[in-house]
Amino acid sequence: MRHRTKGLKARLILGAIPAAVALTLLSGCGSDGQLQSGKTAAPVDIDEHLPQAGLTQLTSESDLVVRGRVVRAKSGVLIAKDPTAKYTIFTIRVAEVVSGAKVRSVDVALLTELSGAPVRPEGRPAVGVGDDAVWLLTKIAPEFNRKGYVLTNQSSLLIVDDDGRVTGGSKSSAVAGEVAQMKTVNEVLRYLRSVPR
Repeated sequence: MRHRTKGLKARLILGAIPAAVALTLLSGCGSDGQLQSGKTAAPVDIDEHLPQAGLTQLTSESDLVVRGRVVRAKSGVLIAKDPTAKYTIFTIRVAEVVSGAKVRSVDVALLTELSGAPVRPEGRPAVGVGDDAVWLLTKIAPEFNRKGYVLTNQSSLLIVDDDGRVTGGSKSSAVAGEVAQMKTVNEVLRYLRSVPR
C-alpha cells in the first residue's frame, strides 16, 4: 500500500512531474537540446521523487503504465498557481496498458517552460508528436482540478525508436542501465508486466 502526502503531491505537480532530478533551464537551445554558443544554463533545484528507483520500483509506484504514441501536444498550459510555470499536455494514443486502468488515450503534463525559458530535466528525453514511448505515470493530484497524469519520475519516460530500441533516464540512472541491457521494447514490456502489483 502506498502512502503519499498531500504536500508531496502538490510539490510534484509544481515541479511538473513527480520527479525531478536537478532541472536545468535551457536558454537558446538548438534542435538537439544542446546549448548554443554564448548562452548559459541556469540550474533549478526541485525535490526528486524516487531518485534511485529502477524499473521495478517505478512500475509499482505508478498509477498507470502504458505504451503509446503522442498524437497531440498543447504547450503553454497553466496548471499550478505559479503563472511562470507552463506545461505541455501530451495526448497519448495508448497501444498497450501494462498496468492500471484500461484507457484508449491519456493526457500527460510535462513542465516545459519556466519564467519564459524552455525546461528539460537532465535524463528526460525530448518527446513530440509522433513519438512512441513507454510511460510510467502518476495521477495529477486532485487539488489541481485537472484530470491526467505526470511522470512518476524523470526516468519514467522511455522512448522507442523505429527499430524497437528503448532509451531513457540519465546516463547514471538505474533505469538507463536496465533498458540498455534489455535493449528492445518487447523485452522492456515483458519485464514491466512481470512486476508484482
